Amino acid sequence: MPIPVIIPLLIASASSSLLSHLIFSGQPFVLIADSWQPDHLLYYIAFGCVAAFVSVYAIRVYFAIGEFFAGKKWVYTKAIVGGLLLGTLIFFFPPLYGEGYESVQMILRQTPTDLLNDQLLIPSAGIWTISIFAICLMLLKVIATSLTVGAGGNGGMFGSSLLPSYVRICFRAYR
Repeated sequence: MPIPVIIPLLIASASSSLLSHLIFSGQPFVLIADSWQPDHLLYYIAFGCVAAFVSVYAIRVYFAIGEFFAGKKWVYTKAIVGGLLLGTLIFFFPPLYGEGYESVQMILRQTPTDLLNDQLLIPSAGIWTISIFAICLMLLKVIATSLTVGAGGNGGMFGSSLLPSYVRICFRAYR
């Protein structure tokens, strides 16, 4: 990189670091592990592959649902179809409602069984039940967000990007 590019980058990094320390002196993110363990390298590689798959899945679903709703010219049709589909998803998977941060907090507090509190169809909460439920949440959160945005609502993809961590943290909670 040439020097004219590096100098503004260093100034921006230093000023953002200083500003973040002035505003918030604590840890801005929740740290799950204290240190990196080399014997877990295969788990990190597997998690990276799963995250790559989910990323490609999220992009393709987002654009496919966007194209589906782009074909609907009447605004009320978009709202009705999007609302019915989203309502059905939320009825069967209540943690899809909202941004998803509460669900992530449940798992980070090591209480993943709380995800199933409002479930009508799932009677027990074993490790496999919670893991399958978390995988479904991870995949369906992308669809729910895409339906919201495609139907004309507002929503983001950051909360959805946190959901791949569900499965990894669920398994850690039961070890």
